[in-house]
Amino acid sequence: APSTIDPVTGRPTLKYTGLLQCFKLIWKEEGLASMYGGLTPHMLRVVPSAAIMFGMYEGVLKLLGESSGV
Repeated sequence: APSTIDPVTGRPTLKYTGLLQCFKLIWKEEGLASMYGGLTPHMLRVVPSAAIMFGMYEGVLKLLGESSGV
């Protein structure tokens, strides 16, 4: 939604003024579920990436004859 103009200062009024205020306002207006919007696509991107990274790390350690200590 476009911001409105303050008639006194001529500046736009801001809906979000800080991180905590932003979270509180979203929670109040849209509920807790809105905080998790986009979580599924994010996990579909991050989990395979992390699995490949850890797999490569373990593979390199094995190749070098080292132990990860896990």
